[in-house]
Amino acid sequence: MKLYESNKTVVYKQKIEGFTNGVIIKFLKTKNPTEQQLNRFYHEYDITNQLKSKYIRKAIKKTIIDGKPAVVLEYFDGSNLLQIKELDRFILLAGKIVEALGEIHKLNIIHKDINPQNILVTKNNEVKIIDFEISSKYSLKTQNLGNPEALEGTLNYISPEQTGRMNRTLDYRSDFYSLGVTFYQIFTGRLPFEHSDPLQLIHAHIATVPVAPNKINNKIPQILSNIILKLLSKNAEDRYQSAFGLKHDLQQLSKSSKLLKSSFKLGEKDFSGKLIIPEKLYGREKETKQLLDIYKKISSANKELLLVAGFSGTGKSMLVHEIHKKVTENNGIYIEGNFDQFQKDIPYHALTIAFTNFVDIILHQTDENLLYWKNLISKAIGNIGKILTDLIPDF
Repeated sequence: MKLYESNKTVVYKQKIEGFTNGVIIKFLKTKNPTEQQLNRFYHEYDITNQLKSKYIRKAIKKTIIDGKPAVVLEYFDGSNLLQIKELDRFILLAGKIVEALGEIHKLNIIHKDINPQNILVTKNNEVKIIDFEISSKYSLKTQNLGNPEALEGTLNYISPEQTGRMNRTLDYRSDFYSLGVTFYQIFTGRLPFEHSDPLQLIHAHIATVPVAPNKINNKIPQILSNIILKLLSKNAEDRYQSAFGLKHDLQQLSKSSKLLKSSFKLGEKDFSGKLIIPEKLYGREKETKQLLDIYKKISSANKELLLVAGFSGTGKSMLVHEIHKKVTENNGIYIEGNFDQFQKDIPYHALTIAFTNFVDIILHQTDENLLYWKNLISKAIGNIGKILTDLIPDF
């Protein structure tokens, strides 16, 4: 029986011996897939196979069926979290979800796509976290800086650092932010940020403080509202640092017989057990201020050129990336290109890369914005557009 189909995969439910509820078989639709496509397809099995938890959908095997790559997974007959409205039941389920995240994070894995559709619950309050297709081990790399369509995860739920515009690397605390968005939606019936334009949504994740959940739904206890807002902190350092700390606070809430009046200090038992150094620039206050001052000038239609000099490895890129968040906060577009030593034979290589990214970004904007940029560029280049398109074919 076919359950659902996407552009890349098709999923069936099938009964087989040894599994009372049957199994899910996920097929890759691509004909003659590349090695990269196969690795990505089998990634969910490889990750899930490491997670021996009652809260994680089991990976049974990866195989070939009728010549097509396939992954066999446990079938779990549950509904998504958005159907949960009772406060007591939610707190019970939330504790299990957080415990599941803790088990995932213990293995240094980030889920990267926590949202209501990927957390299944049954009438008996069993919980399963599913869909590990984009999960990864902790990485020291920042996310994609360009087109929002290229970002991993579901845009409504991704953390500020997952947007690639915070000059911060991604770690397990990104999952806590996504969980905060999920909890917010369950109790308010809406997302903290509702924008159809991807760039506006990214801007909101980075710069906009959400309305407190209890201001939208006055049935939400103040302390629960505070827990959700803590999860939604812009800086990872201000969120919960461990699943244990978050679970402790939820348990404190469940112990109170007067939920609407309960109050306690958040994060009292919140210790990560990991050495995480805050990602802040030290000793570069003067240079950062200079960058931001110049950015303010050019925001008023001035033109400036700033050169940042220094030996390789001294932090020039990290310094320049500090401007990225400010640009995004002001609905600007940040692009970059690197003068790679191995690309010296390609004229204007860094400019070509930077403006190719720029074109990719604006091509995914609204028709109105696209027309604005088209007219602006046409006016600027006049009748020499062929030079531009020869250098940057994407134009």
